[in-house]
Amino acid sequence: MNTALIRVLLAIDTATPSRGLLEVVAGLGLGTQVSLQAAFFEDQGLLESASLSCAREVSHRELVPRALDRQSLERQILWRRETLKRHFLASARPLAREHQFRSIRGPTGSELLREAREHDVLILGRPGPLTCLPSWMGARLEHLLQSGPSTIVLAQDDWSTGAALVAVTGSDNTGDKALATASRIASAAALPLTVLNQALLNPGATGTPDQPVDYLADSPGTRELVNQLRQKAVRALVINAELAARYPELIPTVLRKTMSSVVICH
Repeated sequence: MNTALIRVLLAIDTATPSRGLLEVVAGLGLGTQVSLQAAFFEDQGLLESASLSCAREVSHRELVPRALDRQSLERQILWRRETLKRHFLASARPLAREHQFRSIRGPTGSELLREAREHDVLILGRPGPLTCLPSWMGARLEHLLQSGPSTIVLAQDDWSTGAALVAVTGSDNTGDKALATASRIASAAALPLTVLNQALLNPGATGTPDQPVDYLADSPGTRELVNQLRQKAVRALVINAELAARYPELIPTVLRKTMSSVVICH
């Protein structure tokens, strides 16, 4: 009997580091029954901006901005794509039964959403703290939550060095997808797992699903969670999509103020 493969989309672009995201694939504990697709998104908006007379390129090596050259920019994107492709093809075989590297042109945000709908797991990464939240590669988090795959991983650079996992569950964690996912990741990496109930993060909350309480960046619950993630050097916070949608400030705050990745489960 054939076992259906888990479809994993590794979304990368020119800002993606060569190493790191494949470690996230391995660390999810999915086994090898995986169809892994690495999609390199070429930012057409960036190329079009290079044709504007007012566009300038600023380099950390040069103090004076210079005019953008589209052909030079296209060569840089091509070089970056080929570098990522070589690393992926050299490293992906032990992680998946099937693997493929593709290049995608077009409006990045809409193309990312379209690709994500065809997969079970979406992995997104950026070097360093994700400062442009809550948007990834032109796709807003709310849109990914509404139409994305069953698992979304927002990966940060410290994934491989993280020393623990934290899962936040709802009021009744029986059969909780976040808890099951966090347990699988923790088991695969032999990491300790801490389970927090959402109510414990906001002990005075009286909100309901129809009347959610505010979960702001400076709320006591958010500050306590951020402190725990820092103190324990947490590799990833695992949370259900329903909670992520109810408290839209929670995930951006965690990613800005810690080096923990976030795994969102439907």
